[in-house]
Amino acid sequence: MEQPEPGDQPDQDAVDLQRLVDSGLDTSARHPFRHVVSVITPHAAVLLRQQCIEAGYSSSACEAATHPGWMVVAERQEIPTLEGITLARSFFTLLCSRSPGSRYEGWALGDADDLDVRLDPDDLTAIRAALKRG
Repeated sequence: MEQPEPGDQPDQDAVDLQRLVDSGLDTSARHPFRHVVSVITPHAAVLLRQQCIEAGYSSSACEAATHPGWMVVAERQEIPTLEGITLARSFFTLLCSRSPGSRYEGWALGDADDLDVRLDPDDLTAIRAALKRG
């Protein structure tokens, strides 16, 4: 069975959110949501990071560890709802459509240690280091 491309499965959002709810996620409280986007150039990373900040996210960028390009992580506290996740996916997909070669990798909820958006472990390590640097 073919593995879905990261960030290309909006139906998976409902499954992932339900899995979190089933494991005890408090859906009445705000939680840190992280969204990850791959971009080709450092300039694209700077522009995307600025757009994320203007939209109310804190944001970090780092060079990708496993492929040419950069990773941008945007984070903000949100109440976990499928509507909110869908809106965020639409926002990041729109940003990617404006930057050739960019791709929305997906979202994660929780601490940096829980960042799992179907990325290569080396890229996750680079992202975690960028998050610690701020």
